[in-house]
Order: sequence, then structure tokens, then C-alpha cells
Amino acid sequence: MLSRVASETLGALHREAITNTTEIYAILRRAADEGSVLEAGINRWSEPRAARIVRVESDAILLAVGNIGPDEWPQLFFTLQLGDIQYFFACSGTSAISGGALRVTIPHSIYRSERRDLGRIRPARREIMLAYRGLWSWTSVEVADETVNGLAIWLPRSMADALPPEIEFRTDNAADVLFGRVRHATSASDRAGWVKVGLSVSSVPTGNLVRVEQRDRILGRSATVRDRIRLVREIVSAVAHRAGLPVDHRYEVNVVEYQNDRGENIRAIENSWGPTENGTAVIIPPAWGRTKESMLPVALTLVESFRRFRAPIRVVRFDGTNRRGESHIDPECRKPGDEYLRFTFSQAAGDISATVDYLRRNPERAPRKIILVTFSLAAVEARHALAIDNRISGWVSIVGMPDLQSALKTISGGIDFGSGLLRGVTFGKQELVGVVADMDFTGMDAIKNGMGFLEDARRDMSRIEVPITWIHGKYDAWMDLDRVVESMSCGRTDNRRIIEVPTGHQLRSGRKALATFQLIAEEVSEMALSERKIGVIPRVSTISAARAAELARIPPTDADVRGFWADYLLGRSRVMGLELLAATNAYRNFMEAQVEMLRLAPGQRVADLGAGTGEFALCLRRGETPADLLVVELDFIRDALLRARSRREGKHVVDLMMAECVGDLDLQRGMGIPLASGSLDAVIASLLISYVSSPDRLLREILRVLKPGYFIDDSRC
Repeated sequence: MLSRVASETLGALHREAITNTTEIYAILRRAADEGSVLEAGINRWSEPRAARIVRVESDAILLAVGNIGPDEWPQLFFTLQLGDIQYFFACSGTSAISGGALRVTIPHSIYRSERRDLGRIRPARREIMLAYRGLWSWTSVEVADETVNGLAIWLPRSMADALPPEIEFRTDNAADVLFGRVRHATSASDRAGWVKVGLSVSSVPTGNLVRVEQRDRILGRSATVRDRIRLVREIVSAVAHRAGLPVDHRYEVNVVEYQNDRGENIRAIENSWGPTENGTAVIIPPAWGRTKESMLPVALTLVESFRRFRAPIRVVRFDGTNRRGESHIDPECRKPGDEYLRFTFSQAAGDISATVDYLRRNPERAPRKIILVTFSLAAVEARHALAIDNRISGWVSIVGMPDLQSALKTISGGIDFGSGLLRGVTFGKQELVGVVADMDFTGMDAIKNGMGFLEDARRDMSRIEVPITWIHGKYDAWMDLDRVVESMSCGRTDNRRIIEVPTGHQLRSGRKALATFQLIAEEVSEMALSERKIGVIPRVSTISAARAAELARIPPTDADVRGFWADYLLGRSRVMGLELLAATNAYRNFMEAQVEMLRLAPGQRVADLGAGTGEFALCLRRGETPADLLVVELDFIRDALLRARSRREGKHVVDLMMAECVGDLDLQRGMGIPLASGSLDAVIASLLISYVSSPDRLLREILRVLKPGYFIDDSRC
């Protein structure tokens, strides 16, 4: 069971709490008047949760929400930006209202957020030591305010007028110098002759910051049109022929095993081309909550690219220990859902080093260079591994989060776990993007091993000498670009690149996902071969067949099957979820053709069997929906139906009557569709029939629930 964060805990995490009811209502009403966005962290589908205040009532707040489900109601955390001040509060959901609205409780307290890396234990009145050109010595000045982006200081008018664009300062008698860039200056109404100066804060002077390369296209070139046309043709062909491609027996799953420094078993999959000796090796650790199989398209893109380059390559993607997958999990944590309860970021870094040991174990097969490729939160263990292991030759980070403190605050909706743990606060089990972790165990290990705070990220990054390319999503709600720039600017910078591409944190679009993998191949080729080469996309059919082969080797237990379908439907593998396919024009045209075939009329009832994440209902919305139409969605995966509901609410689909049912449509003897005989006018079973083991049994059940004379659309697959 997840732990509820007590109000006393939240109070301990913030220096300033607003408890006056009048002030609380004033802040909430101002947020409503200004239409401010309430950010509530990241949901299990790796999407930012957000809301707006519609109305502040006497005993509740009415919110317009897009993707906050009922299972998240017991405790919601919101951050709210008003002017230069960021607020944080907790509340509970009480009831849902049609049209995507949610009623929540009035918070007992609202807290002012602040930038914790400026010093973790502060007196009530704080001063900093200030210096700049023209000021002969360090001078003490009073801190007026602190925010998540910096701080404000009080200065006499004459001193404020003489400030250069950037100043140096020290906090809490610390030896380290920080840099403040002047953002604004405001005359004080209650302090004659004084000015309040706002500063944004960095550990690196402006002139030393790594430049951000901003791109309108991921690959930064028009040659992607040819790849795009080929990709669409392949998707159309795959959908029209068969969604579930048979296992390609030419693809052999090469499973390898080795041990980490604690003697724990690590299981990995290795893809390769060419002779193994003196070539390039690429290590791909698992992203948060993912397994090695989810990184298949990246691995195949690298192998196909290097095959075209005529350069040997080995790609090793592994399951980390005490994480989901096939590697070691402590016995008490092997129940599904408990895998991460003994996870630590320090051991995750150790697993990377263990993979380097495996690659170099046989001197005759040892690679010439080893490149690390990481996604998302895996950047935390990667930066630490690189700081202590000089055997790695380069690092490519995709939508990475180098700063664990900021990452956890973003994911949770504003909870500063690190600072709380330092104060003796306990958090227990918390869900982070669909993963249940013991934040006391995991968090304290990160702190003890120098991995928990922004200062730790700065120190690790300053120790790394090898080339780094950081691919940042322009629309990534997980990570602040300024934090990426600051971390990347610590230490050597002449061999570092930051590329901002037009994606979010999740690579939902197939075109953008594969273009990103091409970009990864280009960066790896430059680091490994000292020559920049254009990456090559593998065929969609090749990826699909390889994925089927990898799935086939896993014992088909109910938990595995359910997990596979959750991965397929919800996109938890980042790159191969159904929404990747559905984002293409080819798939939309395909779905619209099916809707046209149904010839739906007002007042009819239609069942969407294997509804997944609700593409059929969204397709109906794009056309002219018959009045009083009832759509019954049935699927094996409950979370997929919740996701479908969230997508409809996000797109304000209110003109359909909907019903949902969780059930296994791979019918065994004695099982049936949970609907009355002759209760439906039409059935759509899009991309379903080929996946079940007894299609004849399912077809008989479909005929039973249909009214006489009506028909089925089975998508020819």
C-alpha cells in the first residue's frame, strides 16, 4: 500500500507555510482569475498531469482536468506559478463531474517553493556575500526572497544602479562561488532608497555555458522525407496485411548473462554485426520502469546503421538489478509491482560498470570504444558511472534528467524528497510514473552515494572528460532545459553538445521516434568512428518480427501476457506502443475506412472489442457522430481503458455515450463476451482476431451478441 504524505511532513519540507484561510482563498481565486495552470507531476503514462481552477467554492475547488484519474484522488500535489512565486499544496479529490471536471478539497496550507540547492538549512533571516567588478571586497547583503529559479536581494539604490549584468556570490559561508544574472529591479515602497533585485542563479558564468543547438527537425536536414515515405508505406503494408507479424526465425535472440560487483545476475540481450574484436560497443541501460526489450528499436537502428557503415558493432541492453525484467531481484520483492522496493541508483551505476566488465572480459573480443546511450532518468546513474569509470568513451543522453532532486520534484508534483530525508522526514512507498519505490531506502542511498542533489550532478559532470551529446525535447515537461545547460556546463565543455529537438519526453510519434534513433546513430558514429554518418532506419517489419521473437522467449504466464499488452497499448516501451502507429496518417485513414464500413445510425449500440486506448471513439469524434450512439469498450487491460477515457476527456469528447468493460477476449471453453444476446447493432474488432488463440470461439460469441442481419468488421487481420 502506498504511503500518504502527512501535512506535518509537507510543512517540514517548506520554510514558509500560508495557513490563513483568507490568504489561501485569495491565492486560489487569483489563480482562477489568471487561468494559471496547476501542475500535478507525471502520470503512469509519462504524461504531465495538469489542471485549471474553474471555480473556488466555500468548501471545495472545481478543477478542469485532462488526465487525472480517480485512482489518483486520495492525495494530489499541485505546483502553481503566480508571478515570480511558485506555490505548492496538497489536496484530495472528492467527486468527478462530467465534462472533465474534478472537485477537490480546499488545502489546509499552501507553501512557497524555493530553490533547495542554494543551501539546505537556513536561518530565518539570511544574507549572502556579494562581489563584482568595481566592488573591492565581498559584501554582505540581505536576501529578500527565494524562488525555484533564483533569489532576490535588497540593495541600496546607488549599489543597484552600479550592478553589472552578472555578479558572483557565496551562500551560507560556503566556499563555492555561484553566479547571479540580473533579471529585474524593483523600487521598494516600504524601504526608501532600497531596490529589490531579482537574480537567476547558476554555478557557471554565462560565457562558459554550453550552447543549445535548436532544431526545427530532429535530424536537421530535409533528407528525412525519403525515410518518411518509406516508413508510411511499410506501416500501411503491415496494417493491411497483418498487425501481428509471425516470428522471423532469422532473428535469433542472443541472451547473455554476467554478474555485478555484488555477485548478482544480470541478463541482457546482445545485437551485433561484424567481427566483435576492436569494434564499437554500445551499452543501453533500462529507462525508469522499462525492460531491455523496450530498447529493441534503438538497438536495431544502431546495428543497421553500422552495418551500412561497414563498421563492426555490439549493442548490449540489459535489465538492471532490483528492477523489472529478468535480472536479479531480492526474494522479498519478486511479487509483480514490488520489483523496485530495493532499487538504488548507486547499484544502477554499478550495473553499468558490470556491463563494461562483461564487454572487456575477453581481451580478444574487447571493443575499441564503448559508448553509453541512456533515456530519461537513467541519466542519473549514467553520469555517476562515467564520473568513476574511465573505460567508457562517450555518452548520448536522450530526454535525460541529470539532477535527481529536480526530477523527483517534477515527477511527484512538487515533493522535495531529498531535502525531506535530510531533515529526518520519512515517505515510505510512493508511486513514481507507474513504479512503486521505497523512497526512504532509495532516496537515502542516493544521498549517501553523492547522487541526490544538483550539487552532486555538478560534481559528477565536472569529472567527465569524454564527449557527451544531450538530446533534449523542446516540449519535455520532465526536465528544465536550464538545469540541463547548467549541468552540462560543469567541467570540460569543448566536446559537449546540447541538441533541442521538437519532441516531448515520450516519443509517441513513430516518425519522430525513428528519426531520434537515427540521430543517436549519427552521434554514436562520430564518437566511435570519428566520422559523422547518417543513421539508417531498420524496416518496421524487421522491428516487429524481432520484437515478436523476443516476446516468444518469455514464458507466457498471465502476468507476462498482461504486461506485454499493457506495454503494447500504453506505449510503455516508449517507441512501439499502439499510439505510435495511431499517430500516422496511414493508420488514421485505415481507421476512418473501418468507421465508414460500419454505417452507424442514430441510437445504435456498437462494441469495440480490444478497444485498447480508444482510437475508435476518437475517430468517431473526428467525423459526424450519429446522435445517441452508445459505444461499449472491452479490453483485457484496465489501464488501457482508463487511458482511453483520459484521452476522450482531454479532447472533450462529450457527444458519445460510453461504457467500459474489462475482460479477456481470448476466450477459453465455457467463456463468453459479457453482453446479452442480440444486444448490439455492430461490432468492430480492429486488429484483434489474429491475436487470439481461438478465433472461431470469439467469432461465435460476436455473432451471438449481434442482432440478426448485422455484421462484423475484423480489419482483415
